[in-house]
Amino acid sequence: DYFVHSIIPIFVLVISPNGGEELVVGQTYEIQWYASGVDRVNILLCAKEPNACGYIPGSSAEWVDASFGKFSWYIDANDGNFSKDSFIPNDALKIMIEGVAAQTIGFVRDQSDAYFRVVGQNKF
Repeated sequence: DYFVHSIIPIFVLVISPNGGEELVVGQTYEIQWYASGVDRVNILLCAKEPNACGYIPGSSAEWVDASFGKFSWYIDANDGNFSKDSFIPNDALKIMIEGVAAQTIGFVRDQSDAYFRVVGQNKF
């Protein structure tokens, strides 16, 4: 008797935005990723200052089916996160994809390789 074991790597990889992009308030963008061995992902927006991450404002970016590989993000001009009074600097942002597989405990994560910016009428 012998057993054949299949080893499936468990990881996520942010494809876009991956740094250097200039996203415009009032437009819709696709956040894209590749996932292996992951069932669900959380999609987070991370700011350089303050050094913090949170779910994409005004969206359902929690526990998204990892096999989708993309998520539409409408950058709402009425969202306080992108107003001139926001505490989030719009020119130093990254996307973090956080994935979990049913058979594991904990998360695997990846984030944009470099910062991107959000610009528009509320740019400061």
